[in-house]
Amino acid sequence: MHIRPILALALMFSLGFAVDASAQSYSPRTSSVCAGSTVTYFIENTQNCGSNTQYSWNADGGDIINWSNVYLKHSTWVTVQWYDTGYVRYALGPGCAVLPGQTAPADSYTWYMNVTPLPGMPQIQYNGCSQRTLSLSAVGATSATSYTWTVPAGWTVNSGQGTSQLSVTTAEGQTSGTVCVQANNVCGSSSSSCLQLSCC
Repeated sequence: MHIRPILALALMFSLGFAVDASAQSYSPRTSSVCAGSTVTYFIENTQNCGSNTQYSWNADGGDIINWSNVYLKHSTWVTVQWYDTGYVRYALGPGCAVLPGQTAPADSYTWYMNVTPLPGMPQIQYNGCSQRTLSLSAVGATSATSYTWTVPAGWTVNSGQGTSQLSVTTAEGQTSGTVCVQANNVCGSSSSSCLQLSCC
């Protein structure tokens, strides 16, 4: 088991599946969540098996939270906190005796999870200045899809708000100030990165 402390973005939902003799109907095999989210998976039709049935679970890319229960091999559900793209796999062990006419759990099933991390914190790269207009870049932010720039009061953003490239003009008579940037994606925003800049 991997143990990684992650600030959870609260997300809890259940995925299950049902099986009969003629067809199989599963919940979506692949889903997407943000890193730190917890997801609960359960097996349907276990009530038809009996209390001595064993169930085997394993996860790659996340931590099984209810591990003590799962370790005893009698858990019909599992909760996983995700930190990386991976899967949850279940296998039906011995002990399931289903009466005629009853639906049995599937022998095995695998759920795949696409995990999006929070964006990394960008660094501001100074590309030069001409006639009070600065050219800046945000670099090094993994998993970023947009950027939020903050400039001093009175400065004018010419272009690039929301992107990794910014053109900004200082206020009249003001030659220095602090510019900050955050990286964003669907899961949230990074910490701000700031840089004191001067432009004559």
